[in-house]
Amino acid sequence: MWDELLQRMAERGGSPGMLAEVLFRVALADGPVSRSAISKGGMLFRPASLAVGTVRKATDGLIGEDLLVEKGIMAGAQPGPRAA
Repeated sequence: MWDELLQRMAERGGSPGMLAEVLFRVALADGPVSRSAISKGGMLFRPASLAVGTVRKATDGLIGEDLLVEKGIMAGAQPGPRAA
């Protein structure tokens, strides 16, 4: 099941490692976070940049599997952890 989920996301958003890195950054963010902020990595202890296009592909893959919610889909939300 997990392998199938990773494969589907990878088809939309690049490598499983990059999907994990983007999801990790979102999880560390203090509330909703923009793609730009994910790319800059300011939520990390040692900020490191990711290419904006790479972040866009990864967030699209995560949004496609309902692991992130994009701003406009939920009132006032930005890509970030899905509310339970």
